Amino acid sequence: MNRLSHYIAHMAGACIAGAALVTFFIFGWYSWWAFATAGVIGLVLAFPVGKLISRWIKKSDPTWNFHRNAPIRSDTVQNPVNGATVR
Repeated sequence: MNRLSHYIAHMAGACIAGAALVTFFIFGWYSWWAFATAGVIGLVLAFPVGKLISRWIKKSDPTWNFHRNAPIRSDTVQNPVNGATVR
């Protein structure tokens, strides 16, 4: 996993755990087990979701070569508006 995946995984884990906790509260489960379960759900799903979002961002970036996992050289970048090569 790269740095972008790690940053997104931390944010996604917090969001997923928070959403799970709110869902538990909606259904009336007010206990420490609700906090623990929401935390475990956030931890388990954080890194796969972070990896998927990172891949989605890199695939949609016109300046990133997804197959080489490296940026495209600046002399061969195409303008996403009109397709012209930017030098």
